[in-house]
Amino acid sequence: MSELNKNQYHSHSPEEWEEITKSKKKASPSKNFKRGKYIFLFNIILILIIVFVYFATQKQRRISSDSLKTVGSFQIYISANKSDYLSGEPLEFKVHITNLSKETKNFSLYSFNVRIGSEASPDLYNFHFDKTIRSKIKGKSSMILYDLRHEVELSHLKSGTYHVSVLINLNGKAVHLSKDFTYLSKVQAILNSGQDFFVVNQKGIFRLYVKNNTPNPINIKTKTVSFSLLNEKRNLISSKTFNAPDQINPVSGQSKLLYTYKMDPIQNPGKYYLLAKLQGTKDLIATATFLVVNPDRVGNIDDLMLNSDIPMVVEEDQPIDFSLWISNTSLKEKFVVLNSITFFIKRGDMELYRFSDTSPHNVIIPSGGMRILVNSKTWKSITFPSSGTYVLNAIIKIKGKYLEYRRVIKSL
Repeated sequence: MSELNKNQYHSHSPEEWEEITKSKKKASPSKNFKRGKYIFLFNIILILIIVFVYFATQKQRRISSDSLKTVGSFQIYISANKSDYLSGEPLEFKVHITNLSKETKNFSLYSFNVRIGSEASPDLYNFHFDKTIRSKIKGKSSMILYDLRHEVELSHLKSGTYHVSVLINLNGKAVHLSKDFTYLSKVQAILNSGQDFFVVNQKGIFRLYVKNNTPNPINIKTKTVSFSLLNEKRNLISSKTFNAPDQINPVSGQSKLLYTYKMDPIQNPGKYYLLAKLQGTKDLIATATFLVVNPDRVGNIDDLMLNSDIPMVVEEDQPIDFSLWISNTSLKEKFVVLNSITFFIKRGDMELYRFSDTSPHNVIIPSGGMRILVNSKTWKSITFPSSGTYVLNAIIKIKGKYLEYRRVIKSL
């Protein structure tokens, strides 16, 4: 008999140990069963948690993709430049259709509905078109089905969240798109010079505006306006205080000039901050950041190109938007003084549009980048009144030399 077996008999007789061993064997299956039961329940709970997280995630995905839907070979979606607006800014969005396949596809729209509302104004705007439209799209191409700005301008909106709902019958299938936009109401002070930089010892002119981004007219009584110049380390260089006009009354969405500040020339190059403080019934603050550079950093037209995104083919009498920009092909940012800019659109000898600005502008073009000079949205609505061939000509002058751009446009 081993030492272990001998030790067993110190507290119990062999008969007692036999009974104890039998009882343990009877109890062991029960304990194993209970342990298995707990493991089974734990696995069930774990599975439920995984399922819950999955569907919660899927729900979130569905919410985030409500502005885009796919139907067969087509993709329908809402596009917008931004989702947050200040009251006074016009709401903008478009509805597009894209052909995802490589082949030209026909499609039919049997109805098109747009509804915009908020909790306070559920039926702010409704658009309904129930005539059948049949068209086609080339492979991997898109077209605009709807542009809100072409139908209505919604700008003087109260603070809150606005819901856009679009319902389309595409090829007999209902497509529902939705997107939310937020409007905020506040009064802003804006400080603007119209220049990207200043040259050492150049006088600078800054204009202080008050913009009403609320849905209602406002009346601000003013006392004083102060301007503080700080260097890059935020150390104060100079400060001046002036009497401001007695009051200012911008309507909703309007910017009103409050004060024109003529800044003394700065002798040292570097980065600077100009801080404007308006005191009155409403205290407002605005900050402008600007660079001062040595004259030898101001360059010519080398490495610069003039370009535009105006379409080569347009639809007759349909408004278009385009930009004119200057691009820099060098590996260094360029500082240039733009002496003048002119562009015009002609059909034969007949001139339809002309834009001209002969005031000098200090412009920075980043290395390998671009700087927009003119955006047609801020200037005028451009349309081509009849089918035919038109020509856009643009010319800018820098240091006595000229950059030109020409584009032939077909109106169908």
